[in-house]
Order: sequence, then C-alpha cells, then structure tokens
Amino acid sequence: MGIGSSLLIGVSGLTSNAEAMSTISNNIANVNTTAYKKNGTSFQQLVAGKTADGATGAFNGTGVVNKIRQFISQAGTLQRTNQPTDLAVAGNGFFVVADKSTGLTPTDVRSFTRLGDFQADPAGYLKNSNGQYLLGWPQDTLGNIDYDISDLNKLVPIKVTGLSGIAVRSTSVSVGANINDATPISAGAATYNATTKSMAQYASDPTTGTKPDFEISIPVIDSKGNTRSLTLSVLKKGANEWYAEIRGKDAELAGDNSGLITSGLLKFTSDGTLDAANSTLFGAAGTRQLTIGASSDTTGIRWATDLGVDSLTLDFNLATAFRQNAGVTQVTNVTTDGKATGNLQEISVDSSGTVSAVFNNGAVVGLSTIALATFNNSDGLSVSTGGSLNQTFDSGNFNLKVPGLGGAGIVASRQLEASNVDLTSEFTGLITTQRAYSASSKIITTADQMLDELISIKR
Repeated sequence: MGIGSSLLIGVSGLTSNAEAMSTISNNIANVNTTAYKKNGTSFQQLVAGKTADGATGAFNGTGVVNKIRQFISQAGTLQRTNQPTDLAVAGNGFFVVADKSTGLTPTDVRSFTRLGDFQADPAGYLKNSNGQYLLGWPQDTLGNIDYDISDLNKLVPIKVTGLSGIAVRSTSVSVGANINDATPISAGAATYNATTKSMAQYASDPTTGTKPDFEISIPVIDSKGNTRSLTLSVLKKGANEWYAEIRGKDAELAGDNSGLITSGLLKFTSDGTLDAANSTLFGAAGTRQLTIGASSDTTGIRWATDLGVDSLTLDFNLATAFRQNAGVTQVTNVTTDGKATGNLQEISVDSSGTVSAVFNNGAVVGLSTIALATFNNSDGLSVSTGGSLNQTFDSGNFNLKVPGLGGAGIVASRQLEASNVDLTSEFTGLITTQRAYSASSKIITTADQMLDELISIKR
C-alpha cells in the first residue's frame, strides 16, 4: 500500500459515509410518513488479497463500501384515527393494490403496501393517498366468497359507496294476547262462513260479513322494505274454540276474498293454553306457516301485480303467549322481524378483513374480504415512490391469505401504521456518521501532507 492508496481509501470513506448520511436524512425526513419503512447502512471493508502475479500476498486494504439495508418487515406503531376505512395490518402481511379501479387485466401491475389511508374516490372505490386501489375477494348476495390464495386476478377493487338501500323481509311473527274466555257467543257465530260471510268481508262492508269479537294488527316487511299490515280476527265459536282469520289490505292482494289470506280454528286447552296441535288457522292442524305469493305469480293468494314484490313466508308463533283466560281481552305484544329500507350509514371493516356496509335500519351487508400478501423475505421487496412495494427475486413469491389465518396478521380498522423510524437511533447515527466522514477527510489531508513532504525531498 502506498500514499496513493491512502487517498483512495479516504475517498471511499467519504463516499460511503455521505451515502449513509443520505439514508439517515431520508429516514428523519419521513419520520411522520404513514407506514414508511426505514433504511439502514451496513459497511463492508474492501480487501485486495492477491499480488499482481496472482499469488496470495499480505493484507492490502483498499477502503470501505456501504450497502443499504431495508427494514420492511419491522412494523411501526399503530395510531388511532376516526376514519373507518383507515386500515392497518397488525402482524405479518401487505395490502394488495392496483393503479386503477376498473378494467383490470392479468397484465396490469398489482403492488403491495402497508399504506392504509383508504378513502372512497368519486366512483366509490377505496383508494389510498398514493392513488392505489385496495383489492379483495368479492362477496356474493348469499355471503359466499370465492377464495383463491394463488391468483391475484381473482381480487377486485373494493367499492363502498353508491349502494342501494337494503331491506330485510319479515320471516317470523310472534303475537302475545289474552282473549276473555267469558266472551259470549255472538249471533254472528251461527251464520259465520269464511267464504260467504267472513270477518274480512265485514271490514270492507259490514252489511255482508261477520263482525269479529277481537282484532290484532300485525305489521310485516315485504321484499322491498315496505311495511304491510296484516290483521288477525277472532270470533268465539264455543267453549275453547274460536273462528280465526288473517287478512291483508284488499288493494294490496290479488286472488283473494276481500283480503282474506287464511282462515280456520284456534283451539285452547282447559287451562287457557293455545292447543296449537289441533288449531287449523294455517291449514292442516299443527302447522304455523303463512305464505303470500309473489306479485309475479298467477295463482293463489299473492301480492298485487303493481307492487312488484317477492313472496313472503311467515312463521307464526302464537302458542307461547296467546291465551284464553278470564279478564280483559288485550294484546300484550306483537313482534315481527324484518327491516324497512335503510340508507347506507357507514362502512365497517372487521379484524378478518370483511368489508361490510352498515345501513341505518340495522342491516349489515358483506361486500368483500381484504386479501393480505405475505413473503418469505419481505425485506427483499423493492420500494417505489409512495411506499408501494413490488415482488423481487430476493423477496420470493407472494402468498395470499385471509387476515388472521395462515400466519397473516389481522386488519385493524380506524388505525394507521406509523413510520418505524426511531429518532434516537437516527440522531445518534448522524453524530457517528459525521465523525466518520471527518475522519475520512483527515486521511486525505494527511496523505496530501505526506505527498507534499515527498515532493520536497527533490528540492
């Protein structure tokens, strides 16, 4: 080694430490960048271990070289927000994103990111601040999801706005009431006939039908979310037996008799309990289901054509709280399920990555499941502007996973991942790098002085 070599070694020290300073500066500049992953600098010595003729010679150091290290696998702290579509991955994995929301083809690039500050764009698709769209497995109307953990093309952009109002039709009815067993048998009971002299007819024309002893109004929800009213009418036939009918509004039904849907008997035991096994209100003894056909049907009791609604099947629970005892005839409760049409209230994302639309009527509709990609060596991913990541040879192939399964982390809603930069370490690195840079410059100035002394010998 000579003085000239010392100059080159000093230059290598300056260059490597200058690059280390750039890395530290970039880390500090991005300390508040969401999901930013810091870089570090590793230094390696350069050694020329052979002589000119190829034989192994004495140690011959030629300086230092630096290598950038990525800390992509090191998670940042999760910070709370008020935005339900702010998402973070608690654990291993990356969101899968694309540069466009529509017209995705197999040749379009899919990237990976931990940047989860997603918001709906004007078309309703979730997009982060880097302009990339969140991808997931779509969910059908029955809640089924076609998972494919190896095919990125099965993932589609997630849309969360522009959703139409959701209604949930009724499926069950529970009626609680007491009818006075001392109610006298009216004259109408002797002439009552469900076909020619029904209680439903009386509601339309009192001169043609039979007046009931007691009626209960039952609201139900049709397939469009509209509230329809059914009426349960009872007329005492004799001891522990009552004629019973259920009717709807005449104008809302087709193929009926003054809105009459079903008729039969309600029978009670001696202790006042409903004898459901022998009651025939819903057809055969013991049955409790009532069906109103769809508007598109052409036969049977059905909704009017102009309503355009689907069929409605109701399970009636009368046995639990419908009784015949002494005392006042009164309704204690009428309970129906179903939900009237509601408007979108908010978007919800649970820890398993399921994106759901929550409506103000209480209905919750699943839209999609977020996919997380994992890698054998995530520190080997290449970083692009905005923090998006791309697969490389060093990272290995991706594996798509449902959040929380197969080693993937969970999705945290209303949270964002902070930068993983530690300012204490970075400021310490600033000091040591500055000292190393100054020391390298001292090598050059000292070598320069030695060269100057060598030149002075000739003088």
